[in-house]
Amino acid sequence: MTLVERAGTVMPLQSRSQSRWLDPVQYDWPASHWREQAWPIDENPRRFTAVAATFPVLRAAVAEDWASNFESRASPVLGKGVTVLFHTEALAWTVAPTGVVIDLHDAKTATTSPIDADVLILAAGFGTEDSAVPDASNPGTKFRGVDFWADDQFESATMGIATNRHGVLVSGSGDGALQDFVRLSVGVRAVGDVLDAVWNSTTALTPWKEQMLGLWHWEDHAVRARGFSPSPLDECILLRRLHTRHHEAVEALFGSPQWQAVQRWFDAKISRRNFGSVQLALRCDHFHWCYALNRTGALIAIKYFQSKGFDPILANVALKSTAPLAHSCSAGCWGHAHEAHLAQGVTCADDASAIHAWPAAQTTSGQYDGLVIRHGIDPLTYGPRTFDRLKPQIIPFHLP
Repeated sequence: MTLVERAGTVMPLQSRSQSRWLDPVQYDWPASHWREQAWPIDENPRRFTAVAATFPVLRAAVAEDWASNFESRASPVLGKGVTVLFHTEALAWTVAPTGVVIDLHDAKTATTSPIDADVLILAAGFGTEDSAVPDASNPGTKFRGVDFWADDQFESATMGIATNRHGVLVSGSGDGALQDFVRLSVGVRAVGDVLDAVWNSTTALTPWKEQMLGLWHWEDHAVRARGFSPSPLDECILLRRLHTRHHEAVEALFGSPQWQAVQRWFDAKISRRNFGSVQLALRCDHFHWCYALNRTGALIAIKYFQSKGFDPILANVALKSTAPLAHSCSAGCWGHAHEAHLAQGVTCADDASAIHAWPAAQTTSGQYDGLVIRHGIDPLTYGPRTFDRLKPQIIPFHLP
């Protein structure tokens, strides 16, 4: 067996991050086990259960530990039929009568050589994160924001920004954008902390709790309808209806006696932070496909800020390009002021090429000290084949 890795270590993506929270079941909310950190079904023998015990270290840093110990863990089999090649990747392959011929490229020696195999397993992930937009000050180049798995200071009092005069813009409407909007604006490690505080505001099964628990019906409806591969227009209708149901549940919480306790919790969190405003730019007037936990948690945070007189949502807006203000991005851009060019009046039907060509008359500019770009994942491409990203499981799949 030959293991090929294009980086110089295993787990290169997650091991970069000390700040991203991991949990095997948090996204099963509103199912009852979402905070137990373990899969609730006891399978013996285990065939379909991914996690059967409490997750020991709930930080992405566990990947760094795993990677640093890889050599010692693998040493019993290295040299005994198992070979590990770093800085190497499979460029192409052909199927032969005797198996598969794979062209391996060694980045250090800049050489490509064939290898024979009986089986080829591609385990390179979903694709490449789209966290960049054109740099208006340098045509042909792109500004790259903080990657999802990069180490960040979003939860710190200053968010890692020396002088925050202009605030932060988060561009996107999926899981990554909503997670980081909440982390930046509230100062929590994960969106689940917001749901924890809300749920613990009372032990009673209140009407708003019942409404939130019933959201899985709408999640189920949306994911089933999505399976019919609707057009962008139909998908927009689905998402808006789902968004409305979550919004109604948050409004029920806002109108309840428990809202004062929730507001005090937010007040305490915000009082420890020293930053400008955090805004969320949505391409339409609703969030995109995402987990119910992120959708509801973000809406609760948004409702809190709106109740304080500040609306963090920029609806029907897309980040078109950006330009640094008195700064070169070669040394890293986080915490340095940028001018963001925002296309106004976009919808779900407008793709990246349409936004790139958006008319200047409908483009505005704003200044921000931090830009977080969460525009999804570009599918993995190998040779002539493109591997589409798996559709996410967004409904609770363990129900009482």
